[in-house]
Amino acid sequence: MGEAAMKRPEEIARLRAKRIEHLEAALAVADEAGDGTAGYLIESALDTVRADLWPGNLDWPPLPRKK
Repeated sequence: MGEAAMKRPEEIARLRAKRIEHLEAALAVADEAGDGTAGYLIESALDTVRADLWPGNLDWPPLPRKK
């Protein structure tokens, strides 16, 4: 079981909100600096977190390792 599966749903929601808050702050800084590439990447991360598809929130099996 993944580490996130051991956390309570309230804790996962609190941490998700905190990620969104930090990413929004980072996006504001990227916009202020005129860094379109960073802004694009941050917006992509925001979309992922807002969709709740962050791998830490899911109990996905680990990816197989190449030998």
